Amino acid sequence: MTFFRQRSLLAAIAVVVALVGALALPGAASAHTGFDSSVPADGDAIDQPVDAVTISFTGPATPTDDGFAALDGDGTVRSPSAVETDDQEVYVLRFDPPLSGGDVGVRWRVLAPDGHA
Repeated sequence: MTFFRQRSLLAAIAVVVALVGALALPGAASAHTGFDSSVPADGDAIDQPVDAVTISFTGPATPTDDGFAALDGDGTVRSPSAVETDDQEVYVLRFDPPLSGGDVGVRWRVLAPDGHA
């Protein structure tokens, strides 16, 4: 094989590898779902009872295992009395009775469409 043929073959292989990598990476990265925002927002000081918490994800999320739980200002772990979503990206967690004010934390366990938690 001549030098120019080898060089052309190597260049063609490099282009194919680059194209395969470029096409594969965005699909894999877009399959993951992460936390986007919440209301009340992370770090907000809440001085009154909270009857609803809204959590937004970066993509579709399906609750799994325990789904959602909250730690209220009194240190009690609570499950929401209702969980609502229209698009599986924004969830409204309702609490009856409301969570006590103070430091409130919310934990979630969800699956992305690709099955990753």
